[in-house]
Amino acid sequence: ERIQRAAETAGLGSWDWYPPRNVSVWNDRMYELFGTTREAFADRTWAEVVHPEARARAQATLLRAAHEGSSFYIEFRVIHADGSKHWLASRGRGELDAGGAPLRVSGVNYDITERRRAEETLRESETRFRSLFEDVPNVAVQGFDGHGTILYWNAASEGIYGFRADEVLGRNLLDLIIAPADRESARLAIAAMAETGRPHPPGEYRLIGRAGKPVVVLSSYVVVARASGEPEIYSLDVDLSARKLAEQGLRTAEAQARDLVQRMQLTTSATGIGMWEVDTATGTIRWDAQMYRLYGRAQTEPLDIQQHWQTAIHPDDWPHVAAPLERLQQGTSGTELEIRHRQPDGGTRHQAHRLQPRPLP
Repeated sequence: ERIQRAAETAGLGSWDWYPPRNVSVWNDRMYELFGTTREAFADRTWAEVVHPEARARAQATLLRAAHEGSSFYIEFRVIHADGSKHWLASRGRGELDAGGAPLRVSGVNYDITERRRAEETLRESETRFRSLFEDVPNVAVQGFDGHGTILYWNAASEGIYGFRADEVLGRNLLDLIIAPADRESARLAIAAMAETGRPHPPGEYRLIGRAGKPVVVLSSYVVVARASGEPEIYSLDVDLSARKLAEQGLRTAEAQARDLVQRMQLTTSATGIGMWEVDTATGTIRWDAQMYRLYGRAQTEPLDIQQHWQTAIHPDDWPHVAAPLERLQQGTSGTELEIRHRQPDGGTRHQAHRLQPRPLP
């Protein structure tokens, strides 16, 4: 009884299943987690409300725990009576009788819907990040983990280093393109980026391509969080070795690399972050869809973005905005601001802004 009260206090659904009689006993929270009531659920089994894609796996997990007396953990979706889908986690253990036969399986269930949605959003963000790099012709981009294992390799990397993506994924960057004399310092730099989340300073490096071909590159770095929670490091390399590009072409490639770095830094935690650009020559302002949501406006609504942004800023915060905006327009430096914005419904939201000048190619 004390365990039941503790589970209910923590918002957990607790349950016992007795395989010999195929009888289950649930607390009230279990019915809430499965989107039903004790009365409505009387003639149904729990498997009926488990999503069909997870049903067989969930049943097999419980049977294995029952027959082995082992512990288990599983995540699965359930379908509520209103048709909505929710993620649950279940953790428990089977118990055998003196003769080694299944006696009981006990466990707790809890809702993980928000966590799974956040993970899915992060995976989508990771995909968007990588798509930014795939077709950039003059910037070689490699993604790798904190040990140097290669996770991403765009087409430009093949052109610069001579290796195809299917040849390098899963291999170690240190062994592939880093000169032996530089591997230890590179290993330490990668480990430091993974541990701190801060990128290594940009620099010019002499690397090696296929068959030992020397390659001199200008490298910049970005560290992002993967869906698994582990850091992923991106190296953005501009080939300087052949000097085949005309000066304007080289400046364009470097600007592309800087632009990509800035976009990655601005959208590292993608979820909930809006992006916008101002063309200082024309005064044109562009918002992405998230910016409209942050300001409580529909994207299809006719809107003078500049006027709306200015009128939405809380009057007390204008003295903190004017000077940084002037420096930004002059292209002298970036800045970060925390200001209040008034919403259409009369409420006020605190928002953080990171502003960075971006030179034209």
